[in-house]
Amino acid sequence: MRFIVPILRLPVLFSALLLWTTIATNVRAEDAVKVCDDISPWPPYSYPSPIGNRETVPKQTGAMVGFLGDLFKEVGLKYPLTLRPWKRCLEEVIKSSGPGEFEVVINASFSSERAKDYHISKPIYRTTPGIFYSVDAYPAGLNLRSRSDLKKYKICGVRGYNYQEYGLSDSDIYTVAPSLKAIFRM
Repeated sequence: MRFIVPILRLPVLFSALLLWTTIATNVRAEDAVKVCDDISPWPPYSYPSPIGNRETVPKQTGAMVGFLGDLFKEVGLKYPLTLRPWKRCLEEVIKSSGPGEFEVVINASFSSERAKDYHISKPIYRTTPGIFYSVDAYPAGLNLRSRSDLKKYKICGVRGYNYQEYGLSDSDIYTVAPSLKAIFRM
């Protein structure tokens, strides 16, 4: 997965480290860089930690949250991490006009569409794609010999998620849900 920020925000593509170096030179140390992430948990990268005795709202934890903490500590900046529905998170980062608004989104994958609107870092981690299906509807499993075979089925996806890795475009998604939780309820 990658960090992505709007193309209008920075003049060149960057790796994650270059991103933080660039931001550090443009933002005062007492300022904060607002970071957005999906409201759906994405373990082990970003998910709510168990609520402690004095907490009423869980804090985010996970590998990406730890990575952010280390990066921002290195450059001496704060980074409030705010959860939003994924599509809204992506749109708010694109519409950002600078400090005070969302400038970075985490846990986003590369797509050619996103490359038009964001500066994208080098991969920070990789995931293995997977497909969930109903064993009641398909007791013998799905007949998949290539990615294009997925187009024979009704695919449910999360609004704003990237399905390019599966060989699918937004028009190939039959039903769109606001979160992974909503999909599993379906």
